[in-house]
Amino acid sequence: MAHRVIDSGRPVREVARELDAHENLLHKWVREVRRRMAAAGQSVARSPDYRGAQQLSADEAPAECPT
Repeated sequence: MAHRVIDSGRPVREVARELDAHENLLHKWVREVRRRMAAAGQSVARSPDYRGAQQLSADEAPAECPT
């Protein structure tokens, strides 16, 4: 799900509605995937509603982030 936002550049809100997913959860997944991509040295594309990558603490990070 997160890569659908990152790769397409579409807003999280639009993709969340399309997939019938909660917008806040999708934001969290996108943020985590972007953080992981940045740590791996990959290019991190930003959707129009990107508000800046924030470092997640261990208790905030999702256990598993679907891609």
